[in-house]
Amino acid sequence: MFATVNANAIPDAVILVMRLFSLRTTGITQDGSIPESLLAIVERIMQCILHCIMRIKRYYRIQDGWKAQISSKFGAGVNFALFMRMNRHWRELLHLQLPAIVLLILLGMFKTTIVHAVAQDEKDKVFTFGIVPQQSASRLAQDWGPLLQYISKKTGVELEFKTAPSINEFEKRFAQGDYDFAYMNPYHYVVASQSPGYRAIAKVANKKIKGVLVVRKDSGIRSLDQLSGATLAFPSPAAFAASLLTRAELLNRDIDIRAKYVNSHDSVYRNVAKGLVPAGGGIVRTFNLIEPSIHQELLVLWTTPGYTPHAFAVHPDVPAEITAKINLALIELGNEKEGTALLGKLGMKRLEVAQDADWNDVRQLNLQRLLDQEHTSVISH
Repeated sequence: MFATVNANAIPDAVILVMRLFSLRTTGITQDGSIPESLLAIVERIMQCILHCIMRIKRYYRIQDGWKAQISSKFGAGVNFALFMRMNRHWRELLHLQLPAIVLLILLGMFKTTIVHAVAQDEKDKVFTFGIVPQQSASRLAQDWGPLLQYISKKTGVELEFKTAPSINEFEKRFAQGDYDFAYMNPYHYVVASQSPGYRAIAKVANKKIKGVLVVRKDSGIRSLDQLSGATLAFPSPAAFAASLLTRAELLNRDIDIRAKYVNSHDSVYRNVAKGLVPAGGGIVRTFNLIEPSIHQELLVLWTTPGYTPHAFAVHPDVPAEITAKINLALIELGNEKEGTALLGKLGMKRLEVAQDADWNDVRQLNLQRLLDQEHTSVISH
């Protein structure tokens, strides 16, 4: 009997069922997530079952047509025997179809459950928002926490503040895709857009990022040439404007320096203010946000040209609907009284929609070459 049923569809269905339960045990129970392919697999199983049912029905229609031809040819004497056989065939058909129909109904219910579970999973999920540690973790939490809470309340998407103990560690974490959303420097974005594929959604409107080299006001240093042979403080090797741009300028002028990496912009300014180093690299925004007691001790020796500022970026695995909600909320901050106040604490006025091509000016600098060929001495700290 089963030899006449679609011989290829049944093995496919069996394989798909095995894949279904394999995904269910590995994809759902281990990390609490539901693979997007699960719905497609369920639908494929249902299609196979429907195909089998139709092939079974077709088989019996052929059998019944053949019996009808015999009956018309050999007369009513054969009809009774054929009638009994037809009844047996339809009972067999019912026995074959009923389990398949029941399985079809159960899979339909399972599919509905999956759809509900996926929707509930997205609703309950907490999305991480990583902030580059230009300042201390406590300062970042104090300034960024209220903003993220405001966006969460407005969108219904729960955001969790995240940072890292150092810029180097932040780089490792976004490279691993640890953050769903991230606020990262321009060079970080250029790297992260390649792998793991972060995509820019917003940036500060009508503003360029500028690096600065700062010195103590009473140091007597008034030109870059006076820094030759000195040890300078920088946040990290890949800090864009604070480190890469400033070191590139010194390198272009053949001014040899030693680099001391101190993990954050705030640490740079404190090192210079305390006289531990004669100069250090930062950016205009964080320099203006430093405590007044430190700010008043320092002056800007040199400022870099302006480039596209930090990126608000999203990981490629974040659902498009969630991304759209967060993107819209970020852009609308500048149009709201509370949103404007929260941005003001970060030294920002308004955000605008960003595109990947906005950072082509940074890409053209070929800064990876500076990192690869750097010949300044490095003091780890």
